Formats: sequence, structure tokens, C-alpha cells
Amino acid sequence: MKAINNLSLVRKRKGLTVQDLGEKLNYSYSLIIEIEEKGHIPSVYQALKIAQALDVEVTELFNVTDW
Repeated sequence: MKAINNLSLVRKRKGLTVQDLGEKLNYSYSLIIEIEEKGHIPSVYQALKIAQALDVEVTELFNVTDW
């Protein structure tokens, strides 16, 4: 099973910097970097909050595949 993380792609598509998204969520930008670049798996609450802030479904940001 492989985890898929599209946060960076979606964030950039929405025209937001890491700093912008962090401020919008009241999260540190370092947490966003941890999720995007270092493989940190967000909690369900964090994933839902991020998806809501970006106005996308959570599965557009984070998903798993069997291959």
C-alpha cells in the first residue's frame, strides 16, 4: 500500500504559499512543510481542516493505493 500526498500540488494550484496556508489554518508553516515534504501523516482532524481551507475533498489531498 502506498500513501499519496497531493497537498503541495493543490496548494500551489490554489495560489497559496506554505506561509499563506499555515496562516489560514493557524498552523505553523513548518507543519505544512512536514506534511508536504517529509512524509508526516496528518491527523484526521488536520486533514479535514486542510481540505476545508483549500475547498477540496480530503481524498484529493491524501489517499492510498494498493500498488
